[in-house]
Amino acid sequence: MVASYYPICDQGTVYGHVVLLFFLSETILCLQVLPVSVAQIFLLHFNLKFPTVRSFEKVLPILNVCLAALYPLTLLEIFYSANALLTDEFMSWQEFLDRFKVINNILYVSR
Repeated sequence: MVASYYPICDQGTVYGHVVLLFFLSETILCLQVLPVSVAQIFLLHFNLKFPTVRSFEKVLPILNVCLAALYPLTLLEIFYSANALLTDEFMSWQEFLDRFKVINNILYVSR
């Protein structure tokens, strides 16, 4: 099934194939419909990782900082920038690390 599906995935881009194979290797699911674009793969991945809006809101400041950055940031830069976005409460270093562990497999961090 995957062999016949493989050539049409995201119009045959190498990145689409790599992301799909990586996602399928990590996902132990029986998918009735395979995603056909990179956007659908990421949407499925995020829906599985964040089943509720509240679970997504916990990592949202970190994602906002990483997606707005022009280059990969270090953990310390992400920590300070994410805390600068928070107006009502301060995120401790340990809380930041706990939240970051949830999304570390989809982000690239500069060393």
